[in-house]
Amino acid sequence: MKYYTKEWYDLMQKVDFTEDLIPIPDHEYTIFEIEAIYQQQMEEYIQNAEEMYDEPPLDFSKEIEQMEEFDLDFFIRVDEESGEIVEPHSKEEVIEWEKADYEKELEEYNHRPPFNREEAKQEFEERFNVELEALEDTYPSFAVETVDKRLLALGLVPESIYQKLKKLDKEYNQKFNDIEERAEKELSKQRIPNQLKNVFYSFHDAIILNLKQVENDYEMTLLLDGMDKECTLTFKNGEIIENEAKGKETELESSCWLYHELYKNKEDYALHILADEGNERSNNSLKYITLKCKDIEYTEKT
Repeated sequence: MKYYTKEWYDLMQKVDFTEDLIPIPDHEYTIFEIEAIYQQQMEEYIQNAEEMYDEPPLDFSKEIEQMEEFDLDFFIRVDEESGEIVEPHSKEEVIEWEKADYEKELEEYNHRPPFNREEAKQEFEERFNVELEALEDTYPSFAVETVDKRLLALGLVPESIYQKLKKLDKEYNQKFNDIEERAEKELSKQRIPNQLKNVFYSFHDAIILNLKQVENDYEMTLLLDGMDKECTLTFKNGEIIENEAKGKETELESSCWLYHELYKNKEDYALHILADEGNERSNNSLKYITLKCKDIEYTEKT
């Protein structure tokens, strides 16, 4: 893997990490001031939750009726009872669906129980604790060591530290964009058939069910994300160059396909995959899978 490496993935998680931070005056905040800020944010969270709870459902059927450009594929849905994919056959059918959805949501809205403040308070506390536990993975060590952890978990940073973080964030963005530009430049030069190239776009977040050898080939079975559809990649005259995932030569323990680089020269294809073992999205769970082959065939399970 040349561009979409484990280090690149870690860098991607850091991009725009200051986006939700709010600068506050440089000041030695006391425990009482921090508690007051905490209570204020919690009350704002509860008020916003109550406003959303009291927001009535919207009837989208009227907007759909007025649409001049209409794509039926946009309204494909999954049946709640059977779990099967349902495709509409006409704009009128979509409108009927939307009306039925609205009537069901309105009925539930009119008979909803009173807003539960304690439940919203608990949600806020849980979110705060999650942020508190993730500080060291989210922010540079100098910020975690300098700023009161409770303020950081609330998204608040003293102005002087905020400016340092913004500078670092800008550096992360520049480095990330540079890698993206170089990757795009080199990968776009590869003479890969458009049909195969387009197929590979759909593999992001697909589940790798297995990788097995069949005579001189290797076959990889994928479950495409959000489509409940299996497909198979056959690597003709294939060879596994690297496989850090569990099971090595065979089982991949349902690893998740994150990103890939596909190269082609006169003789072979080379496929580099960055996979997530166990779908944990952590540095320890990221694995490289690299294959070399003469050709790649794609088939969908019917």
